Amino acid sequence: MGRSAAATSNRLAGVVNTNPVVVRRITAQLARAGLLRVHRGRGGAELARPATAITLDDVWTAVNAGADRPLVPLHAGHADRGEKPATDPIAPVLQAAFADAERAFRGALGQTTLASLARRAGQSA
Repeated sequence: MGRSAAATSNRLAGVVNTNPVVVRRITAQLARAGLLRVHRGRGGAELARPATAITLDDVWTAVNAGADRPLVPLHAGHADRGEKPATDPIAPVLQAAFADAERAFRGALGQTTLASLARRAGQSA
């Protein structure tokens, strides 16, 4: 796919082997977050900011908006059957460790821009 080809949902879906509806849903999320400008009618989308100003954390936040859940949730057990979760005594320790890991993950995403990914992709091609 050359640089002049329109980045339509059908074309992108073929490149990443998914359904165009999935591409359109994610594109809409990225547009709502101000990361993309979508051109309806003639089709296609473009970055709303320079690639150097968009991080993977921006993208992660856009596609996970409203998902107020940890990356690694702990099993809650079966309170309806009077069972305590197996993690009950260590849950606070695990939650703290998982929260630290999530902060590190998000920090790493925040250090990676779309421009840096494009440079890496160009070097490996």
